[in-house]
Amino acid sequence: MKRLFLSILFVSLTMSIWSQVTIDQKIDTMQILIGEQTKLTLSVTLDEKHHKVSFPKFERSQYITPGVEVLECSNIDTLGVEDNLIKYSKSYTLTSFDEKLYCIPSQSIKVDGKSYQTKDLALKVMTMPVDTVHTEKFYGPKDVQDNPFKPLRMTSASASLSYSISGSGKIDGNDGSRPTAAQTGGADMG
Repeated sequence: MKRLFLSILFVSLTMSIWSQVTIDQKIDTMQILIGEQTKLTLSVTLDEKHHKVSFPKFERSQYITPGVEVLECSNIDTLGVEDNLIKYSKSYTLTSFDEKLYCIPSQSIKVDGKSYQTKDLALKVMTMPVDTVHTEKFYGPKDVQDNPFKPLRMTSASASLSYSISGSGKIDGNDGSRPTAAQTGGADMG
């Protein structure tokens, strides 16, 4: 009887270990400038059985928290991990236009109807410092500038060098020997 009880206990513990669900919430960067974007990724890792996983749904321009806007939601990505585990993940592109330290609240992910909560995250939105007191440091747009470089003339020496590098066996219709003085216009190639 004792063995039967221990066997049942062992099997139930093993089954609970195999059916564990791991939830994670990550953000690419915790500090952004006003208007910059960052990705929030929610992920679920569980066994290979067929599970129904549902992530939070946000519409475009909906706020995940007051002041932090969802710009885009990716499709669910599936990745096989070691030991017969599968990782489901979904990314959300976020932005903000107000300087503040935001708390991105925990999100609810449902696996087979059971709800799991992620952890809270922080997102700091900063502005670019602009000196509005010393306006003499601001410079207007510059005019179009001329190109300071002059085109190079190709000399006969550089032309024959480029022909020999390109693998051409003939130079100026000759059989590969040096061009004659008549072919080069009297210039000495030597």
